[in-house]
Amino acid sequence: MFFLHFLQFSRWVCKLILAEESIEERADWIMYFIDVMESLAGLNSWNMLMCVYAALNNTVVYRLKQTWQYVSDDHQQVYDMIAELLSPSKKFNNLREAMNSATEPPVLPYFGICVGDLEKVESINVETITT
Repeated sequence: MFFLHFLQFSRWVCKLILAEESIEERADWIMYFIDVMESLAGLNSWNMLMCVYAALNNTVVYRLKQTWQYVSDDHQQVYDMIAELLSPSKKFNNLREAMNSATEPPVLPYFGICVGDLEKVESINVETITT
């Protein structure tokens, strides 16, 4: 269910951006969603943060090179910072650290990490039980 919601929301963000005909309006939507991502990070809503980031990083949006040129430097900096935070390198180490250091509830983790960790634990347990 969460995965379906993730995909639907991500597609909706892409559609909002692509529905605009002018480059400036598309850039406005991109900057709006970068602001949303910044707010989501502040609210410890890691799953929705990844959802919006996935939309902006989707090929159909990311390939709009002329549109991205209209994105302000401040917004581009925030986007790059969030991209570093959500980087999958070292098994999402930066995101794991951010989720672990979140001190104020509520904290909504990125479910992709949770599911991956549960699958790993299950495979280890199966190997341990069968051997």
